[in-house]
Amino acid sequence: MALTAKQKVFLDFILSSLKTRGYAPTHAEIAKHFQFSSRATVTTYLEILERKGYLRREAHAWQGVEVLVNPAAPAEPLVPQIPVLGKVAAGRPIEALKVGQSVEVPAQMVKGFAKGFQNYFALEVEGDSMIGDGILDRDIVVVQRQPTAEQGQIVIAEVDHEATIKRFYKKKKHIELHSSNPKYPPILVYPGQDFKISGHFCGLLRFGS
Repeated sequence: MALTAKQKVFLDFILSSLKTRGYAPTHAEIAKHFQFSSRATVTTYLEILERKGYLRREAHAWQGVEVLVNPAAPAEPLVPQIPVLGKVAAGRPIEALKVGQSVEVPAQMVKGFAKGFQNYFALEVEGDSMIGDGILDRDIVVVQRQPTAEQGQIVIAEVDHEATIKRFYKKKKHIELHSSNPKYPPILVYPGQDFKISGHFCGLLRFGS
């Protein structure tokens, strides 16, 4: 699986350390090199690279990392003009946050992009309610428009016209929207409330820290 340009730069830094020092850089060294404000950003990149098959990590020994694939493959093609509708945060309607901007995203995040990508939009995340899923404050999430969702799927939902990003669970008598941060209790949605699913999470972009 190909890398984005940012992921390739990240992996190149690890390769450089392995070549010159014989071992991989620490989380702190990586965060300092890329000026990340949080080491959680480092972890997110590592998880993506491992999922794509470029790294293998030992559970408790970061310097035991093994690089599996030569990252010389070209970066993934980008699809332009995914509109950024605004910020997703509790108490903020999506419709009121249209900003007229767009972002480029890796083609693998969108299905059937050759036929057009009107079914996709992006939102800037506010808050830390989804940090357990690697979705951090100020990340840009890519969303596919879809009015339904499967159990446990990460969705953009609107409850009483207020937008949020959460995991969706349908119960017998109500709907639950779960965060991935234990600080926040589930949002319970009962019959009669204004509720809709605007789309489901496809991936995220992270710029800078």
